[in-house]
Amino acid sequence: MNQCATAVKKHLLGIVCLLFTQFGKAQNFETIVFKTLPQKLGNEINSDEMEGEPKLSPDGKVLYFCRRNDANNIGGPDSGADIWFSVKEENGLWQPAKNLGTPVNDRNFNQVIGIRADGNGMIVKGSFDSHTLNDIYITRRAKGKWQKPEPIAIEGITKRLINATYSVSTDFNVLFIASNKLDGIGKDDIYISFLVADGVYSEPKNIGNVLNTINDEVFPVLASDNKTLYFSSNGHA
Repeated sequence: MNQCATAVKKHLLGIVCLLFTQFGKAQNFETIVFKTLPQKLGNEINSDEMEGEPKLSPDGKVLYFCRRNDANNIGGPDSGADIWFSVKEENGLWQPAKNLGTPVNDRNFNQVIGIRADGNGMIVKGSFDSHTLNDIYITRRAKGKWQKPEPIAIEGITKRLINATYSVSTDFNVLFIASNKLDGIGKDDIYISFLVADGVYSEPKNIGNVLNTINDEVFPVLASDNKTLYFSSNGHA
């Protein structure tokens, strides 16, 4: 099973929304119920292969996503997932998706975690450096080209966070981590970490039992307002 799929739980997880007045203090906690079915995007983005993990740029004009098993991926169809992207035209239609290419993609698993507000920075997931304990990196766009991803350090992490999921604020100052490898309340918990230096985040702190339960809280997604956190849970009624 590929890395994108292994993070998906065998049981159904509800989507929950939590509104922060400030990070670490929450209110207006609610379960989201969708009243309409999602509409599939067209062939400009979807293919006969597998697409997932979509991330929309803060201006809503560029969609980044994972595509696996594509012959045009770096390393071919049997390598890990690559990051692809599509640009929205002025008429609202999406251009045919393109592979983001090297150096952001390699032969392993590549994924966008978050995009900076100005669109010129991304935090990505990968394994570009076998010597780092973390699998998240930062890449910056200079003169229209994405630069080689640089490793991000998270204080207090002494072992790899296998299958952890992440979300980051649009200013990159706040990082959310969902993992079962840290001391938690339940199985998978959500933690918060703050940028303390360039490329360095503070030791993750459990966000508490208002959000975390004795079961699983995973797949955090921080909205562009930097106040609303969506996540999946099988511990909230």
